[in-house]
Amino acid sequence: ADPFITWIGHATLLIQVGGVNILTDPSFGFVFPCFMRHILPAVSREELPFIDLILCSHNHGDHANQLDYFSRFQPEVFSGAQTQAWLEGMGFQRIHENAWWQSTLVYKEGQEIKITAVPAQHGSQLGLFDANKMLWCGFVIEVGDKILYFAGDTALGVEMVDQEGIPHPLFEQIKAQFGTIDVAFLPIAPEGEPNVHIDHKEALLAFQALGAKEIVPIHWGAYRTGKEKIEEPIQLFMEEAERLGLQDQVRMLKVGESFICGMPLDTAMVSYSYS
Repeated sequence: ADPFITWIGHATLLIQVGGVNILTDPSFGFVFPCFMRHILPAVSREELPFIDLILCSHNHGDHANQLDYFSRFQPEVFSGAQTQAWLEGMGFQRIHENAWWQSTLVYKEGQEIKITAVPAQHGSQLGLFDANKMLWCGFVIEVGDKILYFAGDTALGVEMVDQEGIPHPLFEQIKAQFGTIDVAFLPIAPEGEPNVHIDHKEALLAFQALGAKEIVPIHWGAYRTGKEKIEEPIQLFMEEAERLGLQDQVRMLKVGESFICGMPLDTAMVSYSYS
């Protein structure tokens, strides 16, 4: 009954719970026009189990690369407001557009899953003339007694406005809304883009503000989107986590590793491989 979670790579996670398969921000290859993939996905899109739900945080290529491939299977897709036409253009029919803080209940295989779109400080863009026309977001997944937070892409957002129109730190708002989060999937790269991305240091600040039990660092290794080298973000992240005394709360996955949410950190993890 507890979520079984596999990091496919970058911001792509496979979350399996109660017979339901959830995929976040599917990206599996080259991102036009210039971002080569340096670490292959742990599981190819063809090797995945049947995907029931897709969570799409925004439309940037490194988060929605080859998203259209999955339309032939007609999963339910969760995304921000003003994205329906874009998703319908790829052939998706079962679409849930969500404003920030809007929740949707899904019932599958006798399992109730609550998915809430939450604020992020980032942006969206497909072409030259559609900047920020489609809403970006993160997602909170509530299933059984577990709460999972997938941030997508975001900056710290210290001046985000809450539901009452009052400015509060973004991650404190999420904590206030959901209480104790079991696992937070937070990006740790690129650095030097404080208006749109959290880096390795800011990810840990966000984690502390959330008060979550564990953090899984994502959004590193697959693509080089900033000045850092491929391996630098995770090295710097772990050094900072140790400096802050947070290393025991880090669930540091290699690409293709899995874990069961709620099990001890030292529990053996399963590694997937591709040929």
